[in-house]
Amino acid sequence: MQLRRGAGVPWGMRILREALPLVVLVAALATAAPASAADPVVPTVTTGSASGIGQTNATVAGTVDPQGAATTYTVEYGTTASYGLTTTARDAGDGAGPVAVSVPLTGLTSDTTYHYRVTATNAAGTVRGADRTLRTAQVPRSPIVTSGAAREVTTGSAILSGTVDPGGLPTIVSFDYGTSTKYGSQTPVVVLNGFGRRTVRIAVTGLSPYTKYSYRLVAGNTKGTARGSARTLTTQRAPASVVLTRTPSAVEWGGLASVVGRVDGAGVGKIGVRVERMDFPFTGMSTKDGTALADGTFLVTVGPLWVTSRLRVVTRSTVAAASPTVTVHNRLRVGLRAVHRTRRGVTFTGTLQPGLASATVSLQRRSAGGDRWVRVTRRQVTVRNVSTSTFRARVARTRRTATYRAVISPHDNGAHASGTTRTLRVAGRPR
Repeated sequence: MQLRRGAGVPWGMRILREALPLVVLVAALATAAPASAADPVVPTVTTGSASGIGQTNATVAGTVDPQGAATTYTVEYGTTASYGLTTTARDAGDGAGPVAVSVPLTGLTSDTTYHYRVTATNAAGTVRGADRTLRTAQVPRSPIVTSGAAREVTTGSAILSGTVDPGGLPTIVSFDYGTSTKYGSQTPVVVLNGFGRRTVRIAVTGLSPYTKYSYRLVAGNTKGTARGSARTLTTQRAPASVVLTRTPSAVEWGGLASVVGRVDGAGVGKIGVRVERMDFPFTGMSTKDGTALADGTFLVTVGPLWVTSRLRVVTRSTVAAASPTVTVHNRLRVGLRAVHRTRRGVTFTGTLQPGLASATVSLQRRSAGGDRWVRVTRRQVTVRNVSTSTFRARVARTRRTATYRAVISPHDNGAHASGTTRTLRVAGRPR
């Protein structure tokens, strides 16, 4: 530094002004180091995850930042958030910046939840990390099993279900099954491990239709074997076809129809059957249930029938079979009688059911040779009510005995079939 006189500033003042910044810097450096040691800062701490968890031990991780002061750390732990146990203090140093720490815990109880946290202490005080938990491992044991319900049962297969807790060891699992509790067959096996209940589903095939089977879940490991309780399933029936062996082609108005047939297939003994019936004009359906005999044969009576109907038989089973559809015509119910005989003529009257205004009557006489019927007269019916119509016809009396009948045609688009009356013999004209 050059000192010179003059320039209007006293010489002594100029020296003081130029030396002042250097004095301030020296004073600051002299006081900085003693202040850090005399006024430490509390450490910072984080609680990390647990690893290496066994039945009686685990290792807890975390970080500690000493903040430049000598610092120690511990782990507090216990079965509640009140802890109660503390590890031996360990040295975290006196550096600045986080230090990874790891503390083993021993003497724990198996299959137990523990709370834990990392704490750090220096001259400024103690800081505690956040609470975390771990659960110690269970002691391996024999499996625990429960037999469950069978699912997706068909005519020859099913899926058997249940639950298994393997007990912490590799465990072999399968189902015993058979037509009695002696079983005799076994499903393919599966292998499970670990703790906790797992759902098990194993398919079984090659079963017989409509047969009752017993089954149970079995699981074993090096600690022992467990067997579930016995459960049962019944496979579905397997009808192949329905044959109608006798069904009337026609019944009189208001009459009954007996539907006779047979169900063929496996497991069809005493199978339920249902007659599906659609009455003219065949837009709706009604049903009548029945049950087959042990050999699969059945008889179901349906009716009364008031119009022409279509019938078929289906099995009441999950796997269903059906017969062909048959038509049972509904004949008019008709009657004929001779109410008045004179020397020259005979008067016939008759009835038909139901009461149809459109019906026509053809009064017929058997030919002299007896091989055909000849129409004598044609008449329109008279409706009495919804259930009855009548007709009347007078014919000339022949010289020889003659046989008569009436054929009534409904003309109602197929709702009914024609009806033919009984025959009447009328003696020849007296001489």
